[in-house]
Amino acid sequence: VSNQSAGGMVDFVVGSLPVPGAIKIGIRYVYIEPDAFLGFLPDADLGSRAYDTFVNKKGWRFSISGKLTKNLALASTLLLTRAVRNNADYNGTQFRLQVDIETKF
Repeated sequence: VSNQSAGGMVDFVVGSLPVPGAIKIGIRYVYIEPDAFLGFLPDADLGSRAYDTFVNKKGWRFSISGKLTKNLALASTLLLTRAVRNNADYNGTQFRLQVDIETKF
């Protein structure tokens, strides 16, 4: 029986993107132990697929997005994650900056 099966997330978001010029800011803390989920189920943005798993992670996700025009939005996300249980495959801090452009037709 595994004692590494806890997992959870706390998310806080301010704002929405209904009109051009609107801004949305978010912060999220994620904690997923190695046996909490099947490896492919959690959010892929949590970390690397180098070892075919998105579990065994804890860390922060900071995001900001803005609606530039009626059909165009820009978003940026910074992820700071570490392993819950250190092992030979993954034991350091991972920094990831992601920028997305969303358009609607």
